[in-house]
Amino acid sequence: GDITLLGVELELVLAIVNTCIALFLFFLSFIAYRRDKRKRILYVSIAFLLFAVKNFLVSSELFLVEISWIDPITVILEFFAMIVFFYGVIRK
Repeated sequence: GDITLLGVELELVLAIVNTCIALFLFFLSFIAYRRDKRKRILYVSIAFLLFAVKNFLVSSELFLVEISWIDPITVILEFFAMIVFFYGVIRK
């Protein structure tokens, strides 16, 4: 019942796209942090990096066999990314 695109699960393709976008946003926000040294931007940068790692692990099923521990790790990474975003938003 999975949707496929050229024989590959669409979910995995979108995870690769999300990984690239999150990495791009990580680099942009990290460069911005290095310019003005605001901690809020650093927290946003870290959260984007966590999302990139999470999505890379999801998309790794394209390259590796399915590994059972990836799903719980991705949920934990997503949780921490949201916590870091939240902390960056409420921090003064």
